[in-house]
Amino acid sequence: DSAHARVSASSGKGAAAGPTVSRFGGANRPQPISPTSTSPLARRTHPTVHVTTELILREGARPCKDSPPRCGCKAGIDVIRAAPVSSTRPLGAIILAAGLGTRMRSTRAKVLHEIAGLPLLHYPLRALAPLAPEKVAVVVGHQADAVGKAARAAGLPGIETALQAEQHGTGHAVRCALPVFTGFDGDVVILYGDVPFIQTETLQRLVATHRDSGATLSLLTVRFDDPTGYGRIVRDDAGRVRGIVEQKDASPAERAIKEINPGFYCVRSTALSLLDELRANNAQGELYLTDLVGLVAGRGQRVEAVQIERADEVAGINTRAELAQMETTMRQEIVGRWMAAGVSFEDPATAYVGPDVTIAADTIIGPNVTLRGRTSLGPDCRLAGTNYLQDVRVGARARVGFGCTGQGGAVAAGATVAALTRITTARPQPKRTTKPKPRATKAPRRKR
Repeated sequence: DSAHARVSASSGKGAAAGPTVSRFGGANRPQPISPTSTSPLARRTHPTVHVTTELILREGARPCKDSPPRCGCKAGIDVIRAAPVSSTRPLGAIILAAGLGTRMRSTRAKVLHEIAGLPLLHYPLRALAPLAPEKVAVVVGHQADAVGKAARAAGLPGIETALQAEQHGTGHAVRCALPVFTGFDGDVVILYGDVPFIQTETLQRLVATHRDSGATLSLLTVRFDDPTGYGRIVRDDAGRVRGIVEQKDASPAERAIKEINPGFYCVRSTALSLLDELRANNAQGELYLTDLVGLVAGRGQRVEAVQIERADEVAGINTRAELAQMETTMRQEIVGRWMAAGVSFEDPATAYVGPDVTIAADTIIGPNVTLRGRTSLGPDCRLAGTNYLQDVRVGARARVGFGCTGQGGAVAAGATVAALTRITTARPQPKRTTKPKPRATKAPRRKR
């Protein structure tokens, strides 16, 4: 919500370059699924190993026009040492999740709002999981305890929280996370906590390009036909990134730039010390993380841009309307893929299926059905409709009647559950721990 506008889920200001068949169409569709899921929606990629050489410049050195230089001269570059860069270099991550989201008109922290039954915060954390970061700092502010609890529930190991008690901009938020990385020497991925469609493959590409190029800082970029309102990527005559300029500060020539910054970075941990040089000399009076790009480039260190094809993947959420739009998109994606896997939905528009649900082929799901948590449906099942199941296991060939609900519990294979039944976990009867009392006997009558 700061002055450097982020890519919005409802942005209609211009389409990113690339396919335009539909939102998240074709191969570009997001897969916001647990990497360990057995669902056909699950990602099946692994981090790529990359080895290259990094050129480390002495502070103030003027870089050669060729970066890295190919001419072999030292006139334009002062090389101190060549450092091996490989996938064995530690990786960390910072998730910015401290904001309330004023345009949500809610007392709940923005990243706690849900899509498909999961907090927004879970999706970027799940996308990070296959990269196996050694350290993960989630910057919390509003409802800090609840956000921290939600972050840990995502299942990514090594999560720590960093408190941003007062919000003074994105640069200040990353500053608050630096104590978590004390003594850490590696690369740090920085991203927002409200980007449910970010894909693991995109983050892997960002890290791989960062390491292959020997960059000090790398960032994702996207192109808009109409970039009004967004920070522009400024490049020099050789095509190197020199900084980011905000809309209100841009010259007419800079406003014509169509390449913008959605706010995803990979940074050498040593460069994060430059955050101390950020200044709040802007209309918002905040410390902008975008200014770090210019600070790195100004020292002659390499900044690398990774352009992605679709803005939808890196879109954040700022309003309730955008939240509903993202919910609809994800629901259609999930239901569509289950249908492609052999599952029938009598009314796909009223089916709500969570990302961790599994459904076997030849199952038929009636209208107005919600499946949440780790619900699993075996093959050849039938749900009559108006069902709500969370963490329920339904065996093969089972029939679940109209209006049945359940949270936890199981339906045996081949069983039929009558309409309006509540499915529960069977509880064993408690064992009797005391002996039964003897029956009272009447005293014999005395003869007169």
